[in-house]
Amino acid sequence: MVGAGLAADVRLLPESPDSLFMWQDMLRDRQFMLLSMRTQRFVGLLPGSGEPYAADRPGPQPDRRDGTVLVWSPVEPASATHH
Repeated sequence: MVGAGLAADVRLLPESPDSLFMWQDMLRDRQFMLLSMRTQRFVGLLPGSGEPYAADRPGPQPDRRDGTVLVWSPVEPASATHH
């Protein structure tokens, strides 16, 4: 992460103290949150805004629909075909 954690400050970069996040499992429906160890705020995005992810969210709303609670899904490995 670069900058103050505002929109577009969350980027894929080599590991550094600024790129550490704590995973918080929400224990339901594959939901989770990421807490930036740099900003002590959560990663999220404002739904419908078109802005990139930011690490400036204080936490989720009770309904979990404010863009702070994320959902993971498994990725199936590509099948190797030999000819």
